[in-house]
Amino acid sequence: MREAFRNGNGVAWSERDPGLFEGTEPFFGPGYRANLVSSWIPALDGVEAKLRRGARVADVGCGHGASTLILAEAFPKSTFIGYDYHESLIAWAHKAAVKAGLNRRVTFEVASSTDFPGNGFDLVACFDCLHDMGDPVGATRHVRAHLRNECSCPEKRRRGRTR
Repeated sequence: MREAFRNGNGVAWSERDPGLFEGTEPFFGPGYRANLVSSWIPALDGVEAKLRRGARVADVGCGHGASTLILAEAFPKSTFIGYDYHESLIAWAHKAAVKAGLNRRVTFEVASSTDFPGNGFDLVACFDCLHDMGDPVGATRHVRAHLRNECSCPEKRRRGRTR
């Protein structure tokens, strides 16, 4: 780890002490439970309604799956896929989905932020992880390429106009 500070290459998430993984969900989970459904999702224009009707959602960098499972519990008509490149976290998340009885609408797969599969997602979330990714720009490009092509954001509407 000392060498990573010297050369600036960083340390992969999977190379960190296992205690970090065990502490991450208890650290972030309370914030997700307190804010994700009550504040964060409603702050996104039209997203809550879409989730209530039934949306296809990817949670990239899902870790133990806390955010994925909270969303799945709140929006029973939607389906969710959690992606993380760390295999043991995905195994943990899968067990949590089974325990919560959500495994019919929630799946977890090993994949990186720049190559996760699937297209036509209505929402792609990256909770508390983009800053840890080795290629955050590549990750955001990949996310954008895999969203359903019906964005109502002003930036995309401006670019789509012809003059």
